[in-house]
Amino acid sequence: MKVYTDAARDDEVAGMGWVIVLDDGETIEGNRYMLGDYTSMEAEYFALLDGLRYARRHGSEVEVFCDCEPLVEKMRVPDAYSNDWYDRRRGCHRLLRKFDSWELEWTPRSSNSNADRLAYEALEAGRQES
Repeated sequence: MKVYTDAARDDEVAGMGWVIVLDDGETIEGNRYMLGDYTSMEAEYFALLDGLRYARRHGSEVEVFCDCEPLVEKMRVPDAYSNDWYDRRRGCHRLLRKFDSWELEWTPRSSNSNADRLAYEALEAGRQES
């Protein structure tokens, strides 16, 4: 299966969106928001985790696509200059190891439009809540 994740944020809300495309072509979409002041990277990270959690319910092999290249790099390779992401990377890999096989790739934003739309819908819902 393929999973696409994205996030959107402002100073008070972060919106996360994910799209899961199953091997048979069925598409599952989801989103949520969190109130609080999150960086763009943090919001993208939480969107990635959400996508992985939902994907786990639907299969054992996953290709994950995220349009935040710095996040993909942080999750792939330990960064000696940012130990603050060490625990987050471990958390992400703990979820990834639950799959029999996985890949984590960067994708251009143009290929991630549905996850982007869902993230902005969640952001807007969160703005109405706050």
